[in-house]
Amino acid sequence: AMPAHSATTMTRTLQMNAYRGATAMHQRANERVLQRAIRVAALDARTCLSCLALHGTEVPLGEEIVSHANCRCVAVATPRGSQITVQSGPEWLAAQPAAMQQQVMGQANYAAWQAGRVRLDQFVGYRTDAVWGRQTVQRSLRSILGEAAPQFYSRRPRG
Repeated sequence: AMPAHSATTMTRTLQMNAYRGATAMHQRANERVLQRAIRVAALDARTCLSCLALHGTEVPLGEEIVSHANCRCVAVATPRGSQITVQSGPEWLAAQPAAMQQQVMGQANYAAWQAGRVRLDQFVGYRTDAVWGRQTVQRSLRSILGEAAPQFYSRRPRG
């Protein structure tokens, strides 16, 4: 009786959580040869702004990353002595064409970002879900800017 989209979300999230748990276990078992772990997001138009802001940040070695339903982020460990660098999410976004930036952010968020009223890291939020536990969430523009947020929403006439 469960809708297909709900079953897909649950299955994907459970699979990714199991993968992240196994990754953390592997990192703990090999911490003598690993130096750090980096959060890596899928960098495309479907990536939420919270995950994009956290892309490229260091996470404690051997700990699962905090994610959300349908999250595609993983923690990638780097071997000791390696000089691996990952472009940060904000750097990646800044390097994209304006059309891609708008597609990723949405019109209002993009307008506020372009105006210098918000930074990407301000979209990172957390909540605790009864089923999934602690999760990252993308904060709304209103939760960041309060009463100043509506000026960035465009009102197009219907017709």
